[in-house]
Amino acid sequence: GLLKILNNIPSRNVILPMMVLAGILVLLAPEEFVGIAFDSASATTGPVNIPINMAIAIGLANVISNVDPLLNGFGLVGLTSLGPTLTVLILGILSRR
Repeated sequence: GLLKILNNIPSRNVILPMMVLAGILVLLAPEEFVGIAFDSASATTGPVNIPINMAIAIGLANVISNVDPLLNGFGLVGLTSLGPTLTVLILGILSRR
């Protein structure tokens, strides 16, 4: 998320490839891991993690010139949710070997 803000990358250019990757990994991962992967996303976006991530991201965007903090803050919660989902799906694929 911080690299997205620092490089002024649109949210769709970061989140869309990760969603496509998640879709591919769902097809490859064992069925037991798919549900756990998407449940892990809700566990990481709890009441403590999201406010801290948003405060850091919006604060960083405020400091950087020519960056709109509201636009760059958009999508960070989704980005935070996709990380654990992808990690658990990859773990499921690697555990089959």
